[in-house]
Amino acid sequence: IYNEIFLGKAYDHPRITLPEQPTVIDVGANVGLFTIWAARKYGARTILAYEASPTTHECLVENVARHVSSEAAATCFNLAVSFEAGRELILHQPPWNSGFSTILDGSKLPWVDELRDKGELLTHKVPSTTVSREMAVRGLASVDLLKIDVEGYFMEVLEGIAPADFAKLRNIVLEAEYT
Repeated sequence: IYNEIFLGKAYDHPRITLPEQPTVIDVGANVGLFTIWAARKYGARTILAYEASPTTHECLVENVARHVSSEAAATCFNLAVSFEAGRELILHQPPWNSGFSTILDGSKLPWVDELRDKGELLTHKVPSTTVSREMAVRGLASVDLLKIDVEGYFMEVLEGIAPADFAKLRNIVLEAEYT
């Protein structure tokens, strides 16, 4: 993940233009590498980092505390971003890699059923929110950069953005897989 973000510059697209001290939302923050990169690259004023896995969220909080300067107001949330707020979702996670946790089930990702059958699948019940709800609760008139990397669950995240809020999102980058 480090190589993808810092060395490969996966999110450093020339068409992304941000104001000084932008507001960034990191959906699927994992251990915080994108959050750290955005704080350093853009001098973000506000970064909201969302990670559904409780175990991975602990690493996210530690990494952000260590590697994001106090000038950036980076806040970490242990929430799944989805199409509806207030639901309890089941997160599936292999025991060996935090980057593969997903809300999708075995019908879309066979490895979920394979690990469950072997007794190796970790599952967590996680509360959900939406991008629109978080914008409203946090008082965000706009978001300069919305990053979505949620291991195949990106359509559900996009469905959680009210039509009026799409106009308030200046840039969206997302990783699309498992289609």
